Amino acid sequence: MGNVSTTYGNWGSFMNGVPFVRAWDRILNMGKYWNYSWTVKVDPDTVFVPNRLRPHLQHMPAEQPCWVRNWDHKFGLLGPIEVFSALGVQLYGKRKSECIDSSNHGEMLATSGEDGWIATCMGRTLQVRGVRDLGILDCTGDMNKCWWSDGVPARHPFKDPDNFRTCLDRSISVG
Repeated sequence: MGNVSTTYGNWGSFMNGVPFVRAWDRILNMGKYWNYSWTVKVDPDTVFVPNRLRPHLQHMPAEQPCWVRNWDHKFGLLGPIEVFSALGVQLYGKRKSECIDSSNHGEMLATSGEDGWIATCMGRTLQVRGVRDLGILDCTGDMNKCWWSDGVPARHPFKDPDNFRTCLDRSISVG
C-alpha cells in the first residue's frame, strides 16, 4: 500500500485521504466486496458490533449504489464507520478518477480526511445517493453508553486498549 504517513489537519484530525485511496484501490483489486451487499470500514479505535448494524441496513437500498450518511453536518460522514453498498463501491472504482482529477477534489484529497474526501466524491461528484442514518455512530467515547442496548453499532473513540475491550464486552453482553 506504500507510505501511510500523514499530517494533522487544522480541524484536529489527520489529512489521510491519500492513504485511504490506496486502501480502496486494494479493496477494489481484491474484488471481495462483491461477496457481500455492504462494505463497512471501521476505524481501529471504534467499538463495532456487526449484529447491531444489520437492522439499520435492512431499510436501505442495497440493490443501488449508495452510502450511509451518519452525520448531519458539512459533508455528511464521520470516518469511525463508513458504509457503502457493493454497487456504490463498484461505481467508486469505475469513476474515482473524476474525483481525483477534478481540481478542487484533487486538492481536497491531499488536504482532507478520508471521510470528507470520500463523502464529497460519492455525494457531490459521482452523485451517489447518501442514505441518512444518524443512529449507527456514537462519538461521545462514553463508557457508560457501552451498557446501553440502544442498537448503536459503532462507538468512538476508545484509544486505550483496556477501555476498548471493556466497552466491547459490555456492548456484546447487552445485545
